[in-house]
Amino acid sequence: MKSISQQWVELAKRATAHSIEHWKRMIGWAEKEDPKKPVNITLMRLTLHEDWYAGSCLLCNFFMREGGRECNGCPLYIVFGKCNSKWTMNAWEDVANAKDWGEWLEGAEVMLQQLKVVLMFLEGDRI
Repeated sequence: MKSISQQWVELAKRATAHSIEHWKRMIGWAEKEDPKKPVNITLMRLTLHEDWYAGSCLLCNFFMREGGRECNGCPLYIVFGKCNSKWTMNAWEDVANAKDWGEWLEGAEVMLQQLKVVLMFLEGDRI
């Protein structure tokens, strides 16, 4: 029988790997947009059926508490801080506040790299 901490690591690995694929899909979609066009989340939702908010994030679905105020146990939160805070190293805020697709892509690439770092930590790899 696995301990609670072993179960958390397995869940965190799966959710982080899923989030990496999610961000790759969004980046691939956004790369086809004119980088100078304003960000249009509705268009992404309608065509990709995903976006960068909590409803599309498996990490948020597993680790966000009722009301969206706490992310206890989220490995991204543990390593880079809260997603919707300009006071942390987490790149999500840059994505959420991007004015155009070029800015969005810059933030999304950093977000993707942060998720990859989190997965390396979870897998016990050195950076």
